[in-house]
Amino acid sequence: MINYEQILESIETVNSPLESFDSILNSFWNSNDNKFVVREIGISKLKDWSFDSQKNLVHKSNAFFKLTGIKARNYNSGILLQNEIGTLGVLCCIYKGVLHFLIQFKQEPGNIQQSQLSPTLQATLSNQNKKHGGKNPKYINYFQNVNKENIVIQKNLPEQGGRYWRKYNNNIIVLTNFFEPDKDYKWMTLGQIYKFSEINSSINSCLRSVLSLIYALFNNECGPEIKNKIAETETGITTVAQLQDSVIDFYNQGEDKFIFPDKNEPFHVVGVSIEIKNREVSSWNQPLLVEANLHDYALISLVFESKRYYLLNLEKKPGYKSGFIYGISAVNNKFNSELNDKLNFDKLKLLKKIKMSEEGGRFLHTDINKSFYEIEVKDLNL
Repeated sequence: MINYEQILESIETVNSPLESFDSILNSFWNSNDNKFVVREIGISKLKDWSFDSQKNLVHKSNAFFKLTGIKARNYNSGILLQNEIGTLGVLCCIYKGVLHFLIQFKQEPGNIQQSQLSPTLQATLSNQNKKHGGKNPKYINYFQNVNKENIVIQKNLPEQGGRYWRKYNNNIIVLTNFFEPDKDYKWMTLGQIYKFSEINSSINSCLRSVLSLIYALFNNECGPEIKNKIAETETGITTVAQLQDSVIDFYNQGEDKFIFPDKNEPFHVVGVSIEIKNREVSSWNQPLLVEANLHDYALISLVFESKRYYLLNLEKKPGYKSGFIYGISAVNNKFNSELNDKLNFDKLKLLKKIKMSEEGGRFLHTDINKSFYEIEVKDLNL
């Protein structure tokens, strides 16, 4: 299938035998010249969207997603409910001995960069079933009834639990033979993809999610201590959040948008109209989320006896099925207070700082500072 040496070579290859990085970069900027129009029009003017009998915001097809309410332990808010598993699929091939991935320069209405590096296939089940009334997503056939021998890795991963209710996507990488791709698709090495991290908001969150699975190809087992800790945590956390019909009380008629107050993570939902060429549908209306507060995220790696470990934080969100996931080390440099006595944060070494954006099909112009640190430690018993 794919071995460790091929992964390393792909990471180290910035100018591949297929195409140089500069050539790919030029194509990327050209794709950004294909202007599209996104206008905020207000919730009340959204075509095909309205309140249902339970006062939730829904599409006339009853597909895609709906905006509904949520009741958590100490607050009420809104959340996206999408009872379907979408597909985030990436094709890969070996070209002249080098591992390449088929990347789409995809335009989404909420993108800061008009185009972003995206999976080969990025589609909700509604889009796959053509609920939008348009064409089939390109290359969908490669991920339908795929031969198991060609699946490099496949896992269902959750969307963020503060904005989605128990939403998962099928993340899948499929090995195929090389072919000449359509316009706005490029075969790229991991090294070429990583180099795009030097350009703010150029790699979308869906592609980052799929490619994160590559690590699991060769590091699929965690130790018994970690497994026991996860089991203890699952036993100790009770999910107290529940869906609650009606978001109409959060609708601000004067501003024609939803305003969801939350002392930690307030957000708004606005209505937009979109015109984009080279899509399954060239124009449509939809709601988009606007984050009221943008955060800085930090991930710390611990170097112990020449091995690297990652410091993960327990992230409790109402939309996660178990009530939590293990996530980044800190938000806005707010670390677990117990760690302050065990780690000398003054010795943190900044490895990289980049801006990465949320998925532009649901979030409007949302980019987040992400910092990567390392620190050498003498003990892992934190």
